[in-house]
Amino acid sequence: HAEAVREVAQAIGTVLDLGADERATLGRAAELSQLGKVFLPRSLLAKPERHTEADMALMRTHIDHTLRIIGSIDFALPVADVLAEMHERLDGTGYPHGRFAAEISLPGRILAAADVFCARIRPRSYREAESAETVVRHLLEQHDRYDPVVCRTLAGLLPRLAHLATPATGAHEPSVEPAATPLGPVEARPAPRRTPGAKATGELAMPVG
Repeated sequence: HAEAVREVAQAIGTVLDLGADERATLGRAAELSQLGKVFLPRSLLAKPERHTEADMALMRTHIDHTLRIIGSIDFALPVADVLAEMHERLDGTGYPHGRFAAEISLPGRILAAADVFCARIRPRSYREAESAETVVRHLLEQHDRYDPVVCRTLAGLLPRLAHLATPATGAHEPSVEPAATPLGPVEARPAPRRTPGAKATGELAMPVG
């Protein structure tokens, strides 16, 4: 999943003319996006039915684990800031901070759309895959949650991304993909306090139409 998110996010970033540093930030954030799931129960990650609200509350802690793990690493890029925005939504309903549109950077908006797209075009143990066109339509319909400029860009990239919809093995993936850590042993320590993210560098979401 992380590799697919990286490919989609960087493709969108290239079309939107992000600079080299922003594209590199997107790539590294995508690569690390599943890292915190090593702390979640395997039974939760591989659950064969839809998650309950309690399951989802536990699942959402993965981003806190990820930020704790990478908190002391100097990437020389705002990797942690963008990664923290991956599950934020323009209408303030996302997590972990409930940020609104003006508080979410363009790279964060791109990562959010790429993550949802890649998750929904692949089968899970409790559902079949959706077509790429269906997923993009869903994203565009929720223009109060996902940046329409980003989503329209994604729509234009679908021919280039068709290969992502077919798992190599043809088998269902776990409901949430467990992560492998490329950073070596993880020292448990409290999650660092973070200040609110910088103002958005991209366009504010506008209604589609």
